[in-house]
Amino acid sequence: MATSPSPAIFLFLWFLCASNFNLGLCTLKVIHCNKNDQQALLVFKQGVVDPTGLLSSWSIHSDCCQWSGVQCDNITGRVTGLSLPCPYYDYYGNYYDKSKCLGGQINLPLFQLEFLESLDLKENDFKGIDLCPTHANHNLSRPMSPQECEKFSKLLNLDISYNNDLHVGDLLWIFHLPSLKSLHLSGIDLHIQNHWVRLMTELPSISELRLRNCQLGNIHPPLGWYVHSSSLQSLDLSYNFFDSRMFKWVSNLTSLSHLTLEGNHFRGQIPDTVLRLRNLKSLGLAYNEFNGSIPEWLGQYEFLERLDLFVNLFSGPIPTTLGNLSSLIFIDISANLLNGSLPESLGKLSNLEELRVGNNSLVGVISENNFAKLWSLELIDFSEINIVFDLDSNWAPPIHLKFIHMYGAIMGSIFPSWLYSLGSLHYLNVSSSKISSIDPDKFWSLARRTYAYDVSNNLIGGDLSNVWLNSSWIDLRNNKFKGGLPRLSPKVAILNLANNSFSGSMAPLLCHPMNRRNKLAFLDMSHNQLSGELPDCFANWQSLVYVNLGNNMLTGKIPDSVGSLSALQSFHLPKMNFLELSLRPLKIAET
Repeated sequence: MATSPSPAIFLFLWFLCASNFNLGLCTLKVIHCNKNDQQALLVFKQGVVDPTGLLSSWSIHSDCCQWSGVQCDNITGRVTGLSLPCPYYDYYGNYYDKSKCLGGQINLPLFQLEFLESLDLKENDFKGIDLCPTHANHNLSRPMSPQECEKFSKLLNLDISYNNDLHVGDLLWIFHLPSLKSLHLSGIDLHIQNHWVRLMTELPSISELRLRNCQLGNIHPPLGWYVHSSSLQSLDLSYNFFDSRMFKWVSNLTSLSHLTLEGNHFRGQIPDTVLRLRNLKSLGLAYNEFNGSIPEWLGQYEFLERLDLFVNLFSGPIPTTLGNLSSLIFIDISANLLNGSLPESLGKLSNLEELRVGNNSLVGVISENNFAKLWSLELIDFSEINIVFDLDSNWAPPIHLKFIHMYGAIMGSIFPSWLYSLGSLHYLNVSSSKISSIDPDKFWSLARRTYAYDVSNNLIGGDLSNVWLNSSWIDLRNNKFKGGLPRLSPKVAILNLANNSFSGSMAPLLCHPMNRRNKLAFLDMSHNQLSGELPDCFANWQSLVYVNLGNNMLTGKIPDSVGSLSALQSFHLPKMNFLELSLRPLKIAET
């Protein structure tokens, strides 16, 4: 028979709780949401369009600290954070359907949460925000007083980026946030704003400012040329309409450690005034039109960790001085007009994780010396370069190497033996590399260890009827594979076997038993020599979206199981008289 706990036990638990209260370990006291904060949130909700019910938990019948997106201080119960990004959008405001996001107005009571430190409403569909208007703003019945503005002066982080149609007023209300450290306004049209430059100079605590894709253009002297900030560390002005003149004032921001200016209209050489930013850890200049040589003085950055010059017009050799960047973790100089050989000095970068030099006119030989001290290397991109790989068959590549992009590279007819030893490989792309010979046992063992691989557009042959494929993404098209079809694991999501010489029935691939639901969504087996009837096994492949069986020798009828594929959008068959017996209309094409 069970017995009740003695009073002594309750006394001991109370003492333990009380003695640890200052350490935050007492859990007997329940903290409730502050009533003023709750009322302000409910007023904000009234002005919000909420098509998916994201705010359905916001009710007077529940504690607001338990509401969706609300964070409270666990001692005072005051609201300190509100995080309501649209879950249907990615980081850059792409995709899907804005009608599923929060909309309406961002109204004043939300900013009257006097202990609010973080506000995240990014990627939604809000239309207006007028929180601290001046006397010239007539959108509200009355202007806010300085005392009301001070009520939200504790705000540290504000992210309203990618509310693409958001009207933010004249930006003067932001200057009533003196504690602001991080401000994200990316994706909002600010081209008519006259005050955005002041954000860098008149917010005393600002350390991170993101104004990506804001339709901004050059600022004119004298205002822009004398911009200074002692606190700004991260500045993102990507995908605007600046030209090289803006470096005259950016170079004055000597506290910067992260500068991202990709996708603007920069031409000519990188101004050496950038060297004044001695504390840079990250420099992003991709998708511009810089030309001439990559400056050798870039090798003077003692703390630089990321250098991104992707898609420009740089020419000449890669500077050997880049090997002096001992802190470098990431370098991308691919898709330029660079020539010469790959400097062995880059092989000294022991902290380097990603080396991207593809799509250039590089020549010469890559040997073990190019990888001498790249102990941290995880990704290489040597795609479409004319460099010859001269690596000893017994050479052990960096043990962390996980991603290999070498499509269109010159590797010889034999699949490189050093690749077989990679035990942690996630992704391999050696397409269009004129490979004709593999070691079947070693190659398919390597393939089974990868998440995705692409060996398309080569001359590789072999019988795959006894091969088990289990990577998520597999591209074997345009080779010389023959014999029966391979078998698939449920993990395979994309499989392209097009333009080979596979023959026989489709049953080995489609009809073998599965121990769980498979993920196959894309299947292309067109341009082969498959024959016989379509097997009635499609019910096992409910994730299929696209199927292409065109240019084969299949006969008979379309099996009933094809009609059960609820996700199917496109089904291509050989040019012949198939009888459609599916249970619903399908997009069936004859090829």
